[in-house]
Amino acid sequence: METLVKHIMQTTQTPIYGLSVSGNISGEALKQLEIGLLGKVERYQRENTDAWKGAIKMLRDVQQTFKNEVQGTAPAFDAVVVNWKSPAIRDKNEDNDVLSNIRKNNPGLFPDDFYRQRIGLNLGLDEDTIKELGEQVKAEAEAQAENLFGTPAYETPTELIA
Repeated sequence: METLVKHIMQTTQTPIYGLSVSGNISGEALKQLEIGLLGKVERYQRENTDAWKGAIKMLRDVQQTFKNEVQGTAPAFDAVVVNWKSPAIRDKNEDNDVLSNIRKNNPGLFPDDFYRQRIGLNLGLDEDTIKELGEQVKAEAEAQAENLFGTPAYETPTELIA
């Protein structure tokens, strides 16, 4: 078992948490192994983006060549864009704090739906729930405006214009 663990760790240069040939790995050693693993993933993303683009284009070409009535044809496109997510583990609460601070310190930078969508996904809400909550917020804002001005929010009160 120890030989197998040692061989896997040396070959892949990836940490096997809690296991090593000599016993438990220290926290600092785990941190260094994880940093190495993150670097490895980022390097893979950088070096293999073109390969993924080529694979998607090849898939389109194969589907076009062997099209049938069931699968149809592949959509026409000229370019493929591959956007990788960061391999680092991110704290969703920290993401929500960052989004809230951006909205507070830079009002109007992004629409409220952008913040609602991102924070909602971080909280584990599905798309329909996020959309429903957005509609409720808009309805509440309209009701507040109507109570304040005595008219619906989408109408311009003529008394205020004059």
